[in-house]
Amino acid sequence: MSKSKSKPKIRIDYGLNDCYQLFDKLKYDGERLLKGHHPYDFFNFIVTAYHLLKDWIKNDYLKRPKYACKKVERSRQRYPEIDLLLNLIDDIANGSKHFYKKDPRLENIEICPPEIRSWSAYFRNQPMIYVSTNGYFFSSMTLHSIIMKYVAWIFDDDLGLEPPKDLLDLIKKCKIEDPKA
Repeated sequence: MSKSKSKPKIRIDYGLNDCYQLFDKLKYDGERLLKGHHPYDFFNFIVTAYHLLKDWIKNDYLKRPKYACKKVERSRQRYPEIDLLLNLIDDIANGSKHFYKKDPRLENIEICPPEIRSWSAYFRNQPMIYVSTNGYFFSSMTLHSIIMKYVAWIFDDDLGLEPPKDLLDLIKKCKIEDPKA
């Protein structure tokens, strides 16, 4: 039997070469999202966040922050709010690309097209996209803030291995209490 040799991987280079540059793209996509909450911008922001957290940090051995992979795994395992956030990003990104959600833990995920359903949208006169699942309700503006805080923490090795309390509190504020409970 002959062993087949694997083909060398050819890197595609058009200006995004490391996870820091993709983090810059996430910031760019986030700024566009906040300007108008257009579905295209929401899609780009979520898909960029997903691939940054899922692929680029893991595969950028040379330039990634020292504790990035450990922070992602550890925060997912220890904090149900972070696990929910990462599953939500995963399902929105992949559901947007492939037309279905895959994580059965995210029950009844609902994404509403841009509309005014919150005070922040009302006072800005700016319709926003809304996402709800498992008793959590996020506007695209709030989801942007949570994701940016999370990724900024992942990229800052000086902030330690535990997620910032204000990040966890922001996610918890999106939990809608069941009035029947």
